Amino acid sequence: LEAAASSEYLRRHPMRTPLLDRRSNEYWLFHGTGWDAVKVLTREGYDCRVSRTTGQFGAGFYLAENASKANQYVPCPDCGGNALHRSPTKAGGCFSHCRHDVSRGYGLVLFRCSLGDVHVATQYEGGKYKGTLEHPVRRPPTKTGRLYATHDAVMGERQSHGATNLDDPRKPLLYREVVLYDDGRSAYPEYILQYDRLQAPEAGRPALVTYDNPWDQEPPPPAPELYESELIARYSQYRTPGSS
Repeated sequence: LEAAASSEYLRRHPMRTPLLDRRSNEYWLFHGTGWDAVKVLTREGYDCRVSRTTGQFGAGFYLAENASKANQYVPCPDCGGNALHRSPTKAGGCFSHCRHDVSRGYGLVLFRCSLGDVHVATQYEGGKYKGTLEHPVRRPPTKTGRLYATHDAVMGERQSHGATNLDDPRKPLLYREVVLYDDGRSAYPEYILQYDRLQAPEAGRPALVTYDNPWDQEPPPPAPELYESELIARYSQYRTPGSS
């Protein structure tokens, strides 16, 4: 695996999170969701059979190297809104002007992920990576010249590393996304990270802002409390039961 093209690519373009084991391309990666789902993930693991089929890379389990990216999917604990893919009418929720949105104890899960021979998607095509509503993508692409051998995971590359969106060049990925499609064996929920969203004095709004459409804007700069290395170090006491 260390000689694979994907491993060489990750050495030239490393993740923001640490490489834990180069023999399996193991990294810490973030997953953002609500507290109810956090409880399920830390007890049962992830299950791609219940994944949304409308994600950019089909029906898989999505992770990010950036805590600020994962934060976009974490809803307000009070109203259930102010997050991507959350209805603004659910329980009185909203997207970007939630009065409960600051200092409410949000949560991310930090997974230890074995990516294996990951397929790096530098030229995004919806038909290839997402599929259709009737036939969504549910596994990584096959390896070149090997009809029945698939890659182990998919990494959607970001614009800053030269990636393009062939469907609409004006809307490339702004963040890396890693997608797993297996039955929960490739990633272990090692830490629960509890954090607050901070008020940005100059704008009078939360420092970490979620957008209705992540394609449309450059990501906001993360608050200092949410840089990846600091999150890992600061919240080590939230290690999940069973972690070694």
